[in-house]
Amino acid sequence: MQQNVNVAGFELFTENWLTYKKIIDENYMFHREMYQALQAFLGKQLSTAPISVLDLGCGDASKIPCAFSLCQLDYYCGFDLSALALVSAHQTISEVTKQYDLVCVDMLDGLTQVDKQFDVVFSSYALHHLSASDKAKFFIHAYTALKPSGILILIDTLKDASEDLHTYYDNYLGFAKNNWQALSDVEIKRVSEHVRASDFPETFKYLENAAYFAGFVNNATLAKHQWHQLCVFYK
Repeated sequence: MQQNVNVAGFELFTENWLTYKKIIDENYMFHREMYQALQAFLGKQLSTAPISVLDLGCGDASKIPCAFSLCQLDYYCGFDLSALALVSAHQTISEVTKQYDLVCVDMLDGLTQVDKQFDVVFSSYALHHLSASDKAKFFIHAYTALKPSGILILIDTLKDASEDLHTYYDNYLGFAKNNWQALSDVEIKRVSEHVRASDFPETFKYLENAAYFAGFVNNATLAKHQWHQLCVFYK
């Protein structure tokens, strides 16, 4: 995979990516608990037959081998806007399955153009970047992209029912500033700017209603830690 990336763009990506990797390594967003719960769920539900997975906002796909380790991953397709992240994803996924595609595309744009169906549609900490109306479209197109017995799996940040968006920003970022001690002041500032500009989390009730409208018949929460949640929606 060859990419042409300007120096300024590469430096900005590297700074933001290193900060996010630090957040993951320090488990500030409960990636460890979320993916342990996901691994256990997949091992119980989807371990008997080969499965296909569509990963929306896949990033470097570093958590996929562990999450799907108890499954037979027959085909993997990952969408992400970062070509640089997909370079890393290529190495990771090639060690898990020989059948895969990695596409540099906006995840919703890519989802609306999918021409095949999957056993699992998966997205981790990406849905909250979409507007409310685009989240509704996401559920509709995710439903279409799933096989008749398929499952939509989401890991994401969600507002509490009592929070409006600005209260969520204040609460989440206030907690981060007081507790994410491995991050420098510059990194905390960068996180804060990103969250206030780009994060639009909903309540779980909103997601539940959007899923029901799209056709999903049931859902379950597998893990919940503060504002972070792992949930599944059944076609």
